[in-house]
Amino acid sequence: MSKNEELQLIGAAKLMEDLFLNGIYQRRKSSKEFLDQLKHTMRKTFSNYETRRNEFHGIVAKFVRDPIYKTDTVAFKGLLNDIGILHKVVKLKYSFIKNDEDLVDLLADYSYPKEFFAQIYLNKKGKNEVVKREFLFDTSLEGMAELFKSEKRNFDRLEEKYRNTLLDIEKCPMLKQAGTLKCNYGTIKLREKDVVYDVESIFKEFGSHFLLEYGQISMEKVEEYIIKGFLSYKEIEKFRKLVDIPLKFFVMDIEIERKSMETYQYISMQKAQAKRYA
Repeated sequence: MSKNEELQLIGAAKLMEDLFLNGIYQRRKSSKEFLDQLKHTMRKTFSNYETRRNEFHGIVAKFVRDPIYKTDTVAFKGLLNDIGILHKVVKLKYSFIKNDEDLVDLLADYSYPKEFFAQIYLNKKGKNEVVKREFLFDTSLEGMAELFKSEKRNFDRLEEKYRNTLLDIEKCPMLKQAGTLKCNYGTIKLREKDVVYDVESIFKEFGSHFLLEYGQISMEKVEEYIIKGFLSYKEIEKFRKLVDIPLKFFVMDIEIERKSMETYQYISMQKAQAKRYA
């Protein structure tokens, strides 16, 4: 194909091409870059404030503690096994066992159906469409909050169009068959998601010893069983050591924070109730 010759596009390749011709891909990238740099500048500015949370024009900027724990997983899994919920709170994925070919073969019949996602790879022409910029924000934190509010609405609209297009791309029969399609701005590929295994079936076939060795604890699942009263936070604390409490910086619409707090308060009430009856 000559340099001036354009590809004849159909299916997923045409959808990818349209992302560039309509400017959605470029504007989404630019908007994300703008927001990332804006949040970085807001964080540096906000670090000089005495408070950890501020509101401006319906936007919340805040620092939140994000504790990091070191867990004795062997002993913790032993406790979970003793109380009979190990197989309910561990997960097993291909990425955990991929270096053990015999184990991968052993579990081949216990994997859930494969799932795929579309990923875009840019060629030179595509990369030239995405121009990186350095943005300067010579304004107050209040002014930056107003900029964030406006640009976040713009980004959300672009992100929705982009994600919907990717969903359409993933459904393309030609892409499913070929695995890869090209357009004038690059290549679209179907990538396989991490294979997830049926832990319940593995437990029934191989027993708890298998999960004690290979299972990965899901703290989200553990918390569900704490709320159900199977164990308490005090029991867990014996297996977890606090090693650091870094601060994460968040910028969000106040309505999103409100909904998040309502969910957090509900979960906290459930946890408190579980503690009382532990």
